[in-house]
Amino acid sequence: MVEPESAAPAPVVTPPPAASPAPSPSPQSSLQPIRSRCSNDCRSGAV
Repeated sequence: MVEPESAAPAPVVTPPPAASPAPSPSPQSSLQPIRSRCSNDCRSGAV
């Protein structure tokens, strides 16, 4: 009985999806500045 109970909480305690959205905004924030540089470089023709 303890095994099934322990197996049930395992799948229920899957914070990967919740953790995914958290780091997602992080990369986006760092990507924003990169995009700005990209547009600036493209405009300057440095690329």
